[in-house]
Amino acid sequence: MRSKKVSTPVTENESEIETLKRQVAELMKNKNGEVVPAVKEKDGDIRLDRVVKVMSLFRGILNLSRGRDKDELRFNEFGEIKRIQYSQLLEILDRNENFYKSGLFIILDEEVVKKLGYEEINFLNKEQIEKTIDHTCKTEDAFELYKSTTERQKSIIVDALIEKIRDGKDVNQNLVRMIERESKIKITEKAEEAKEYMALGLP
Repeated sequence: MRSKKVSTPVTENESEIETLKRQVAELMKNKNGEVVPAVKEKDGDIRLDRVVKVMSLFRGILNLSRGRDKDELRFNEFGEIKRIQYSQLLEILDRNENFYKSGLFIILDEEVVKKLGYEEINFLNKEQIEKTIDHTCKTEDAFELYKSTTERQKSIIVDALIEKIRDGKDVNQNLVRMIERESKIKITEKAEEAKEYMALGLP
């Protein structure tokens, strides 16, 4: 059986990602099992069934909605990678784009990032976040990385530092003091409070 072609003309002033999302919506109406066609773009093709890697940058459980009656994409830890189809990624971005733009997860495919118009969005990758909280990194370099990123990623870095101090691990105390001044968050104090809660068996 020949695969059914879906034609979705681009309306005036419609962005490229909106066009792709609309194409996915139309394809989802097709329940006859036909092969998913390629999505034609200005600079090339990305098939909707192309596998794309997505990584969580959240230090904890991150659930990304895929729409009604569909299981969420669940990440259990920082740095965890999931392999999903491009069509699924578009559904996730339709509902969780603010999570992406704030740096809670990252798309590990430069071509896809470029196609979706996200190459100008600035946030830290996994290695940069780890470098920021690594006590062996130069203070000035770590602080510049911290200042350069989104508010959500700054919170991730602060929480990581709090956890390390709470657990008695080495941290760059100079960096902690600089971030405390910048953020107005009392990192060391919060770490001591967290340690007391743990001693009492409280979450």
